[in-house]
Amino acid sequence: MNPADRQAARDELIKTVVLSHHRLAGNASMPDGAEAVMIENAALDHYRGRHLMQMLDSFHARGLLVTNPNADLTISDGATFWNSPDLWIRNSDDGGTTHQEPEFGQDNWFYARVRNQGTTTARAFVVTFNVKPWAGTEFVYPNDFIPCISAAVGFELAPGATTVVKAKWPQALVPAVGTHACWLASVYTPTDLTPTGAHVWEHNNLAQKNLTVVDLSPNDSLVVPVQLGNLEQAGGLYRLEVSRPKRWTRLPVSLVHKDPEVVRSLFHSAQKSLLPEPPEPKVGPEPIVRFLESTSVQIAHRGLAVEPVQLTLGRDSTIGIGAKAGEPAARGAKGGFWEVQAVLGTDPEGLNAITFEPGTLVGFPVRLAPRSPVSVGLKVSVPPKAEPGEVIEVDLLQRNVEEQVVGAITIQINVVDK
Repeated sequence: MNPADRQAARDELIKTVVLSHHRLAGNASMPDGAEAVMIENAALDHYRGRHLMQMLDSFHARGLLVTNPNADLTISDGATFWNSPDLWIRNSDDGGTTHQEPEFGQDNWFYARVRNQGTTTARAFVVTFNVKPWAGTEFVYPNDFIPCISAAVGFELAPGATTVVKAKWPQALVPAVGTHACWLASVYTPTDLTPTGAHVWEHNNLAQKNLTVVDLSPNDSLVVPVQLGNLEQAGGLYRLEVSRPKRWTRLPVSLVHKDPEVVRSLFHSAQKSLLPEPPEPKVGPEPIVRFLESTSVQIAHRGLAVEPVQLTLGRDSTIGIGAKAGEPAARGAKGGFWEVQAVLGTDPEGLNAITFEPGTLVGFPVRLAPRSPVSVGLKVSVPPKAEPGEVIEVDLLQRNVEEQVVGAITIQINVVDK
């Protein structure tokens, strides 16, 4: 540390110690004093606990707040690592347990639920909170988590127990209206260290929340600003996908931008990489449908010496092959990385758009330059037949070439009356 940093650290500690005295009883012990210092530091607006990890290291090393290594703290990822059920935002310090959209122009509060899945009590621990204006792409520890905006401290978490901690998200650091951000959390003890370079899905000490909740009426649309990016050191190939509910496979979803060159460049960014990927070989006979005339259909199997099946149909009759009637076919989660299931053009409102085709899981490949985010709008429209009270969730996923989801954002639409 340079002299200025050392002086700032000393001033922070002295101020915190002095102001923590009101938290102590006359018969307080040294561990009680250590707890009071950490609680006071987290409560002071100027510090917000940003050095609680270092304080805990010091108190642990001196035998005041010793954490047994058999304590194993976690913040759950839930069903999807980018939408942890153990993280939420509140617009006021009200102790609520459901997520609220952050409000610009005021203080908000981070909340986290911590579990001890170890076999011994965690004497003390720190939870850090940070915010990144990305779509949840490959965040790594510690650089994306530390330094943090705020931190909270907890004590005496028994085996199998859970507790909720909170920390202020100050008004000055809440992104402006129209900015989408992902918030990150880590839980820390001196005996359970998160490896450098770890992703959220690789370590149970890390969690993130990349969720936007909106109220929309049937036929309404929403554009959520997002940043697509690559946090690695080299340009990367990825696949952008939309995951829709089975009930709403035709729900309109697109990436939009006022500049047509932005969407055009994104849509064609992976074209030069398509040639090295050979097409997958055909396995077994290939089903075909051959139309003989307007009301006669012949179905055969290429390569098999069997008589074709001929059907006589009424005018405008249809036959579905490989898909349920009335439901569009969609690529499965193990489908081709290079498959293009989107269309470049303009949407019904005239916006420059990459429109995703119907299906439960569809997408297209892209190349993203390192540390060069692409800002676009994720546009979602509510189906006209959606019922008030219904909740529709749409995910925008980013997969790497190994087909692993490395980033995502969830849009939760609460359908309301007009």
